[in-house]
Amino acid sequence: MYHRKVGGEWSLVDEKVCHSCLEWTQFNFSYDYDYTDISNWEFKFEGINSDGISEYYGFVYTVEKDDVELTPIQPQWNETVLRAYGYNFTIYAFDIDNETIPYVLEDYKAFVALGQYGNNLTYKIYTLSPSINESGYIILKVTNAEFCNPANNYYLGQNYWFGGIQGSAYYKDVNTRIPPYNALPYVLIGSLYNNIIYPINVNFSFELDIITLRGVVYDDCGNIRADEDMYVYFNLTNGDYNYQCIATRVGNEFQCTFNPRSLNAPLGWYNISMYSSKPLHADGIYSVNNAFFLASIPKIINISINPFGGPWGLSPFNFSASIIDEDGNFVNITHYLRKVPEQYFVAYIDNCTNCNYYLTSFLRNFVCDYENIEVGEWRYKIETKDEAGFSNTSQEISFTIEKEPINILLFESVPLINRSNVQNSKAYNLSVTIF
Repeated sequence: MYHRKVGGEWSLVDEKVCHSCLEWTQFNFSYDYDYTDISNWEFKFEGINSDGISEYYGFVYTVEKDDVELTPIQPQWNETVLRAYGYNFTIYAFDIDNETIPYVLEDYKAFVALGQYGNNLTYKIYTLSPSINESGYIILKVTNAEFCNPANNYYLGQNYWFGGIQGSAYYKDVNTRIPPYNALPYVLIGSLYNNIIYPINVNFSFELDIITLRGVVYDDCGNIRADEDMYVYFNLTNGDYNYQCIATRVGNEFQCTFNPRSLNAPLGWYNISMYSSKPLHADGIYSVNNAFFLASIPKIINISINPFGGPWGLSPFNFSASIIDEDGNFVNITHYLRKVPEQYFVAYIDNCTNCNYYLTSFLRNFVCDYENIEVGEWRYKIETKDEAGFSNTSQEISFTIEKEPINILLFESVPLINRSNVQNSKAYNLSVTIF
């Protein structure tokens, strides 16, 4: 048997020998055509024996391109695709004639088309190189940046896609455009990302501060989102305490207020969580542990000077006060004195932790000599500062160090002195006791 491409040279397919041909004898010839043989062909049989040669011409037949079956793998019908992570649109291809994958599919002969503007009328077509991988999958890798490129007009929500093979020299055109949409539907979803911008690593006073929580929301394309259809709230926790406040839009930010006094909120470290939601977006959640510390201002009470002024000879004088710091942290205590009109000087330094009516005190001796005259008007105050950075200063207390009073007592009574006796060299001793 011979065959050839129409118009080409004959080539031998196979030959067989008939040893007893008086009766009808059937011979079968086969040839394995491959992708290089796609064309119109013809064949003939030739018989040769001792009597001569005879030929029988067959007919023209066609070796076609192979048929390929496509199976969409992902996304499945109306499956959700998260834009933030990119996506691999995937189709499995199988050569149903050769019963293999289409392993000779040329570059750029497979494609995937993504619908634009949220409809199935306008598509951006991606031709692929390589067209297929060694496992038989046609894959379009769409990155987050490609989804977000405004020139591509990939809208969130309902979308459509299809893929196929087109223009191959070895495989018939085929695609996945199926009813009722003439495409495959999927839903494209964005993502929200929150950023807490205030307060982070800040200490606040329970007595003084009202705290404004501030945050910004971004989408997965890097755009700031502060849309009217968004819902944002903050959640504060401190141990078992929990406070939630709904945020309002302020420019491009979301803000809400936390007033610890009106809420009787506990002191200590607070964790902040920020939640955001928007249609067609995955919710945003962001948390910061130990974001800020709510502290109390150290209180100074029961200030005392004992004795409260008086002669310097009453030394030592006892200066004291009680310190309360409800948040339990470390407190520095400084006692100051000054003699009017001079400047304050540090008289005593103390400290406490978990200060609950902590008594701080010191003794001071006041003196009066030629080098250091401490008689006069004085001022006394106390300053406290805790490790959270909050300080307090007591009011000034005025007191006076007085001169030491002197009493004079006659040592003995003195009789009348006769002046004439003094002139006669008789001496008299006059003495007193001073105290």
